[in-house]
Amino acid sequence: MMSAKFLSRQFFGSLAVIFGLSVVLGVLPKGTLAQPTPGATPMKIGVIGSGNIGSAVGTLWVKAGHQVLFSSRHPENLKQLVDGLGPLARAGTVDEALSFGDAVFIGVPYGAYPQIAKDYGKQFAGKIVLDAGNAVLARDGEIGKQARENGVALTSAKL
Repeated sequence: MMSAKFLSRQFFGSLAVIFGLSVVLGVLPKGTLAQPTPGATPMKIGVIGSGNIGSAVGTLWVKAGHQVLFSSRHPENLKQLVDGLGPLARAGTVDEALSFGDAVFIGVPYGAYPQIAKDYGKQFAGKIVLDAGNAVLARDGEIGKQARENGVALTSAKL
């Protein structure tokens, strides 16, 4: 018998695939993604980790009219990304992203969380934090094991 946890993952995984295919195949109405909301106040968002996930989500926020500071251990490598997005995008360090953003998006491998918490934990106070954490045992080691046993949200909250 399948567990409810497995079925839930399978259900949400299926939804993600359906949404992804809708985007790729152009089934969604034109302009559904990343459109500015008239009259809305733009936010300042710091992105920690500007790889595939962080750069994709941050790009959508810039296109929706928000200011985004993309960060990396090597912010000089983000020049092409931010230059292509225009004046609402800039690159910097993790420290700069945390100081800049009213909201912070974390898109780094889960194994990096303990070091981020150690180095910058106090700077997260009072911030809206969007966590794209996904623990992978083979990549993330002991912290990945803890996240699998206790759940990502509880493990992240302890950090």
